[in-house]
Amino acid sequence: MGQKVNPNGMRLGINKTWNSFWYADKKDIAKNIKEDNTIRNYILKEYKTCAISNVMIERTNDSITVSISTGKPGVLIGQKGAGVEALKKQVEKMASAKRVNVNIVEVKNIDFIYYDVVKSL
Repeated sequence: MGQKVNPNGMRLGINKTWNSFWYADKKDIAKNIKEDNTIRNYILKEYKTCAISNVMIERTNDSITVSISTGKPGVLIGQKGAGVEALKKQVEKMASAKRVNVNIVEVKNIDFIYYDVVKSL
């Protein structure tokens, strides 16, 4: 058996980027990582049918911006933005930030999303 290396770790910084962007003090790092993980898992679990490919979380001093790349933005947004507002309220409950912004980015080629989702299951 040879030594195995995680392919994401090898590609990070070359052709892949981080899933979260923020800087924090040493005492806040664990709390921020846990919050990011709970937010990301909630979104991926609750909105399985929206063909979500990526969830990017950016933090500043007093706000969090969650950018969701999806193949079906209409399902995620809902009627008159009701789905986005519900998602925003849930993320505010999970996060310690004062302001939460949710951005939804449409992915044009949906075929690759389904391949990645099925492969990860």
